[in-house]
Amino acid sequence: MSLVKIDDLKREAINYANLLHVLPAFQLNEICKRLKLNIVEVQYEDKRVNKRRKAGVLRPYSSNVTTGNKQEIMKFFETSLKPELIYAELVDDINSYRPKKLLSNQGEWVNNKTKKHPLEAEILRDVVLSFSEDIAFQVFFAERDESELKPDTAFNGFYPGIDVYIAGGEIASGKNNLRITGTFEAPTDENDYDSYLKLVEFVATGHPLMRSYPVILYSAENPLDQALACYKNKVKYYKEPTMADMIERLRQDAKCPKLEVLTDPILGTGDRLTMVQPGLLDIGVNSQSDASFVQVRDPFENPNMVQFWVQAAFGTRLGDVHEKLFRTNEQKSTALDFAGDYK
Repeated sequence: MSLVKIDDLKREAINYANLLHVLPAFQLNEICKRLKLNIVEVQYEDKRVNKRRKAGVLRPYSSNVTTGNKQEIMKFFETSLKPELIYAELVDDINSYRPKKLLSNQGEWVNNKTKKHPLEAEILRDVVLSFSEDIAFQVFFAERDESELKPDTAFNGFYPGIDVYIAGGEIASGKNNLRITGTFEAPTDENDYDSYLKLVEFVATGHPLMRSYPVILYSAENPLDQALACYKNKVKYYKEPTMADMIERLRQDAKCPKLEVLTDPILGTGDRLTMVQPGLLDIGVNSQSDASFVQVRDPFENPNMVQFWVQAAFGTRLGDVHEKLFRTNEQKSTALDFAGDYK
């Protein structure tokens, strides 16, 4: 007789529905706290309309001035957040859960006749946790493609969205929201400061208003590591600097006193830099997409097989691309996949 019955799993899916339902959002909350991302609950679509004020309207007045000239007062830039349905399906053999003795209660054996075995809920928790981690490591990189069933094609992440704006000309060097940096390389000799200077120039050439307010620089490890190596050359006669020392000097050299530098494995590997006003990156979830959230059901053909079905709606949005709020470089980064313990 199986330790975990299909009926028991169905019961646990019902009993734990509320807890399981919030697990992906809970995991996302941890990511969002680290990376300063917003979570927005969206039932269908959320549109953000950004106003652009026209300047250059001041004129000298004289008695013969011609007035009444028709002029544009403002423009609008709209961005959309529309979570799309994603799912995970796992089909497992119920015989995988044959009776095993598991230690519990300070080393005493669990008595399965009198105590509810924890494995029923644990299976469901692991299914949802894996689902959540797949989202986390693709939140910047995924590009939705319904013809390929993989985590990196499940939804649209931040970087593909930025690439669309670059291709469309909304992000461009001429608009000062795109800076060509080249790659960040290790120093070739003790007089090579290049990677540090590239980092300074990327921040320093941002809009003055952007640099005067709190701003976040997202970077994978390589640009920061190579910049630090070059910075050590620059100050080699004074001290052995830490990463924190370099970032403080970066704030001074780039005239960006409220700069916060964030790096995380979720940002992948590569030389992509993204500098934004806090609150500009949104993650959209639709918590009403599936009332039961985790469904456990008997597959049609083999009574020994059990199917776990998890689904939700998910999406990302860059709130604006104006140079006062956003800038990036031309480099690319690649996702790191640390989800789960094996594939």
